[in-house]
Amino acid sequence: MLKMGNYLKYISFILRELNGSLGDIGVLFPIVIGLSKLGININIVLFLVGLAYVLNGIIYKVPVSVQPMKGISSVVLSVKLNPMVVPFSSIIISLILIILNKFRIFSKFRLDDSFIRGIQFGVGILLVIAAFNLLNINFSDFSSFNFLELLFFVLILVLGLLSNWQIPAILVLLITGVILSFSSFNDFHFGLVSFSKLTLYFNQVYLGIVNNFFEILLISLIIVIIQLPITIANAIYASSKTINDLYNLKVSESKLSFTCSTYNLFIGLLGGVPVCHGSGGITAHFVSGGRTFLTPIFIGSICIFISLLNNIDTLVMNFPDLILSILIFFVGFKHMLFIFKLRQKEQYLAALLTSFAFVIISLNVKNVFYLFKI
Repeated sequence: MLKMGNYLKYISFILRELNGSLGDIGVLFPIVIGLSKLGININIVLFLVGLAYVLNGIIYKVPVSVQPMKGISSVVLSVKLNPMVVPFSSIIISLILIILNKFRIFSKFRLDDSFIRGIQFGVGILLVIAAFNLLNINFSDFSSFNFLELLFFVLILVLGLLSNWQIPAILVLLITGVILSFSSFNDFHFGLVSFSKLTLYFNQVYLGIVNNFFEILLISLIIVIIQLPITIANAIYASSKTINDLYNLKVSESKLSFTCSTYNLFIGLLGGVPVCHGSGGITAHFVSGGRTFLTPIFIGSICIFISLLNNIDTLVMNFPDLILSILIFFVGFKHMLFIFKLRQKEQYLAALLTSFAFVIISLNVKNVFYLFKI
């Protein structure tokens, strides 16, 4: 029988791991909700993300994050692309990572920091643009402003910045958004998601890809090229170093690439959102208290449980755009701050030029497609 002291230590350990599991929800849920509003099935997305988290706990034994690929997500959210490019790009990037891993590319080459930080800064800009798009603000039309929404938006941003914007504040906003979603309709009821609803989504994904194959293929290739440097630098090289620094555990780049590519192959085939092992997410779990395999298993189990509920997609569609825009803004703002990790002043110019080119190409990705089509 456990003594009281040991019992309290056990409870404290479980609570610490549970708190650690919530460390990265400020990145995971806003992007997932945003993509779901464009037509991606949130039940499928959360189930696959949750399964990947559980597998990470079993494979790595420490909290290794599962994040939506922010390069792909930021372009899709800011330009509002055909949502079918999301799962298709997951398959493409998976195959590329498999090839790169096969030829041991990760042990032979390193990407320049200024290039990576420039891409990350550009991703942040696109997410900020997506946040303002959710507010339907047309800066060229002064009469379109909803000043009450804009005032609330600015107020929350200022409070968030002054308070250093820790996880509890993000959690409060998420919970507030969920409560407001519930209050917007009366016929919501809990239950297991129906298989017919998932089957209908699979049919929509495959029919959407078949009917617009050339457009989806080309746009997917463009956004994968945008995403690939971030994945290689942040989800493979930086994550390997972060795991070693935080947990004194050597995890090779090839192993991280293998799990990332394997997850994305199945995720793409099942109509989900491409994911990676972001180093920032690993740090977020650690800072929040996560230390063992229980952290990813906890958050994975939470995601799987939510994914099995009926009407979650309806709940997401009623999630207030104002709150979602604030959450996405902070994800973007946080991503822009990575540029300050550059150590030499000369690197900033290269990073900003990279960022400028990245944003221009991303915002005109549809025009690039039409050029190829002509």
